[in-house]
Amino acid sequence: IFPVQKLSDGRLAFIARDVPPLGAMVYTLVESRMPPAVSPFVFSENSVSNGKIHVTWDARQGSILRLRTNGVFNFAGKFRDQGLNSYWYVPGLDPDDAQTNSNVTVSVVEKGPVLARVMLRAEAPGAVSFERTLTLLADSDLLHIENTVDKKSVRQKEALHFGFPFDSTLRHSTLDAGYGTLRYPDGQLPGSNLDYLYGRRWLDVSSQDKGVQCLWIETPLAEPGAMIDERRTIDDTHKVWKTTSHPVATWFSYAMNNYWHTNYKADQSGIARFRYALRPHGMYDAVEVEKKADEFTQPLVALPLRADARPGSGLFQLSNPRVMVTSVTPQGKDTFLVRLFNPDPSAQTTAFRPGVWQPVTLTDQRTGKAVAADSEIQVAGMGIVTLLVKL
Repeated sequence: IFPVQKLSDGRLAFIARDVPPLGAMVYTLVESRMPPAVSPFVFSENSVSNGKIHVTWDARQGSILRLRTNGVFNFAGKFRDQGLNSYWYVPGLDPDDAQTNSNVTVSVVEKGPVLARVMLRAEAPGAVSFERTLTLLADSDLLHIENTVDKKSVRQKEALHFGFPFDSTLRHSTLDAGYGTLRYPDGQLPGSNLDYLYGRRWLDVSSQDKGVQCLWIETPLAEPGAMIDERRTIDDTHKVWKTTSHPVATWFSYAMNNYWHTNYKADQSGIARFRYALRPHGMYDAVEVEKKADEFTQPLVALPLRADARPGSGLFQLSNPRVMVTSVTPQGKDTFLVRLFNPDPSAQTTAFRPGVWQPVTLTDQRTGKAVAADSEIQVAGMGIVTLLVKL
C-alpha cells in the first residue's frame, strides 16, 4: 500500500516504485482505513527538506542560497549575492547591465506526504510575471525546478538567463554530448565556441568526492562563467568571441534572446516554461548521471486500464546494469532495433535476458553476426551496439 496525496489542482499523486525496465506496473486505487502517512517534509519560513535534500531560498529574491544533503557542505555558491536558479534579464547587449527580479512572495502549494511544492512569485524585468516552483518528492534525491515566465513583447535587443553558481570547489565540469560527454574546458577542440556550449540534457560540476548534476529539458545552451557579451566592438558591427577558457563553478542557462538575425518573429512574448532539476551526489559516476537524465527527461506514463489488465514483467533485461537501452525502434512485423549504450569510459559486457520478448534471432548490426541469447555482448567504453531483434 502506497500513500496517495490529493494535490491542490484536484489530481492524485503517488510514487510508483520498482517499475521493471521496459515494462509496467498496475496500481489500484482503494479506500484504506490505515492511519495517515507520516510526511517526511519539514518546512520553515524560507526552507524545505524531505530528509535527503535540504533547500533554503533567499526570501527577498528567491534564488537558492543553500542546497545540501545530510552533511554540512553547501553545494550552492553565489553570483552578485544570489544563489542557484537566479533570474537575469539583459536589456541590450552588455551583461554588466543585467537586472534581476524583486518583490518575492512565497506560498506552500503542496505539503505531502508524497510531494512538497513551494511557489515563489516575483516581479521581473522583461516579464509580465515570473514564477518559480520548487518540488521535492518523498525519498528522492532530486530537487525539481520549474520557471514560468510570462514574457513581455520586446523588440529591442535583450536576453534572459538563469544563473547556477555552484560552490567554488566544484570546478570539474562535464556536459552531456549525446552518446558521450564533453569536459569543459579541456575537452573542446581548438576554435570551439567558448561563449556558450551545448549540453543535451545535463551539466555536472564536481570535485574529487562530490558534485551536483543540473538537468534540463528546454534549455540545452549553457554559458560557462559569465553571460554572453553581445556588444559590437569590432567596427561597431561585430562582437568579440571569447578566445580563452578556464575551469569554472558558475554556469548560466541561456534561456532566451533576440540577438540572432533570423527569419523568426522579433519578440518572444507569452508564457514560457523552463524545467530543471538539481541532484547533489558523491563521486561522479558516468552511468548514474545518464540514468538520472533518462528518468528526468523520459518520466513514467500513467494510463487507465481495465480491472483485469495484467502487464508483463518487461520486454527484456540486460545482465549488466552499467549498460543502458537508449531506444527500441520497430522495423516491421515482430522486428525491432535495440540500441545499447555504455556510458562508462571502460568496456563492459552484458547478456540479453528475454522477458515478454522471446527472440527467435539476435543480430549485431555492426558485424551482421548472430548473437546467442545467453552470450556476452561486448560494448566499448562510451560505445554503442545495435541489435536487430526478431521475435
